Amino acid sequence: MAPLVLGLAVAAADPTVAVLVVRRTSITTDEGRVFAEQAVAALRAASVEVEEPAESLRRLSALGVTDPTACSGRKACVLELARQLEVGAVVAISAAMLQGERSVVLEAWRAKDGTQIAKDAVVLPANAPLVPEHLRAVSRALAAAFPAVKREAPVAVAEPVKPVAAPPVAEPVKPEVVKPPPEEPPPVKAKSHATT
Repeated sequence: MAPLVLGLAVAAADPTVAVLVVRRTSITTDEGRVFAEQAVAALRAASVEVEEPAESLRRLSALGVTDPTACSGRKACVLELARQLEVGAVVAISAAMLQGERSVVLEAWRAKDGTQIAKDAVVLPANAPLVPEHLRAVSRALAAAFPAVKREAPVAVAEPVKPVAAPPVAEPVKPEVVKPPPEEPPPVKAKSHATT
């Protein structure tokens, strides 16, 4: 039963790419995070669908993995992290400080079968950023295999306007004319027949 479940999980894998720092030697956690963010920016510039590193770390933490460097760069471990994240591929970053320079190796692996898609390596002077040119091979390979999905803004569909019947027009209220009561004729003086 377990192979079937794994097969379903891989089949349902998201076509996005996760970027994880899987090995650090004399590199701080913050420097590793910066390398991951710079790699994501370079991959997005090449139109690759990439998950934010912080989101990948949050999801791994929910699965009980607090630090991907626990893999020490071992391929089987890194691929298992990618499978747990249900992503299509993972870019594993190994970074080390050597005599004031930083060595950065980026390996892209397909999650479902463990195939290495591409690899780039660069030696950077201290404080130099990782730029798109440093990820040329990885970016091209991933852009072909995992292109960014263009997400268009939802289009509001206007419902046809139903004609609204005009409210019935009430008969105008005619003001009531109050007529004064008819005047009584003045009393007629009675003529007396009496003689005086």
